[in-house]
Amino acid sequence: FCGYTISFLFMGLHECVHHTAFKTPRYNDIVAYLFGFACFRPPIHYRYYHWAHHRFTGNKSKDPELYSTFIDFDISGSLKNYCLY
Repeated sequence: FCGYTISFLFMGLHECVHHTAFKTPRYNDIVAYLFGFACFRPPIHYRYYHWAHHRFTGNKSKDPELYSTFIDFDISGSLKNYCLY
C-alpha cells in the first residue's frame, strides 16, 4: 500500500514539475510543493534533477537517472539491490 501511495504522489509531483497539471505555472508550483512534501522530494531539487535527465537522456555519464544517488541508487547487476528498491 505504501509503495502505491508514494508512486501516486510522485506522479503528481512529476506532472507539476513539467507544468502540465494546471494552466498556470503558479498553480503547478504550489501543488508541486504539496506533492513534494508528501513524498519527501523537494520540487526545486527534482526540477533541476529531472531537467538534467531530459537534457542528457541515455548518456550514462551525465543522465542523473543512470547513476547511483541516495534516492535513485543503481539496481543493475544485483538481486539484493533490486529487492531493496
